[in-house]
Amino acid sequence: MLNAILYRIFISSVPATVPAARVYHKVADGDLLPIGGGLRAIHTIRSTQE
Repeated sequence: MLNAILYRIFISSVPATVPAARVYHKVADGDLLPIGGGLRAIHTIRSTQE
């Protein structure tokens, strides 16, 4: 029951799609980003549809 309530409050009102974001900087495998003391990008196999 709690799951159903939380779903109705938080998830059901979220749109199914979101607008595309503009890419300002492409990140390659192994790049170190200056976020949180250093966040390293790791390449994974693409699993999304375009």
